[in-house]
Amino acid sequence: MSRDVHWKPQTQKTLTQICLDRGIKVLFLDNLSSLVMGVAEDKADEWEKILQWFLMLRKHGIAVVLVLHAGRSNQNPRGTSRREDATSWVIKLDRIADDAGEVVSGARFVSQFEKNRHAQTDPPDIQWHFQTDESGKVNISHKICDPYEALIAWVKNGLTTPTDIAREMGVAVGTISKLATKAIAEGRLKKNGREYELP
Repeated sequence: MSRDVHWKPQTQKTLTQICLDRGIKVLFLDNLSSLVMGVAEDKADEWEKILQWFLMLRKHGIAVVLVLHAGRSNQNPRGTSRREDATSWVIKLDRIADDAGEVVSGARFVSQFEKNRHAQTDPPDIQWHFQTDESGKVNISHKICDPYEALIAWVKNGLTTPTDIAREMGVAVGTISKLATKAIAEGRLKKNGREYELP
């Protein structure tokens, strides 16, 4: 199937029928940019070509998981923000940078809910580690992120100002300043003007 026709009605109908015939309850689309070639990502009206299909899948009890690429400087996903209007969850994944000289196998990243509709409380940020052993088995470990460690991780990943880090962590700038003061006192960060950096 050509990758530039997924938004077309006939293709949508075919994919929907496959899900219904096979009892598929979750449809993963990876990644959105390659699946909707020919649709202007930054035009809200263009998104209607796909949104109505997703809403119809929802009525059939089929959840859709979209994988999107981050925009420039690892910020919000490319394209119109209207995509998020009908979503229940928006989960952001950020790679964890390795310490200097550290050799770590597998993938390490942090998951963060940027939108969490209908939940009574916001889920915590979670750090994940996927490793494949010699037999080919994938082992997955996770732990809740410590805000102090999260601050240092963000600096390692290139965010250096209290404002940017606070926005990513969803906390007040004052909270970041307190955590950074502790990190500087312990020799894990240093301050250069208004920015933080590794020692």
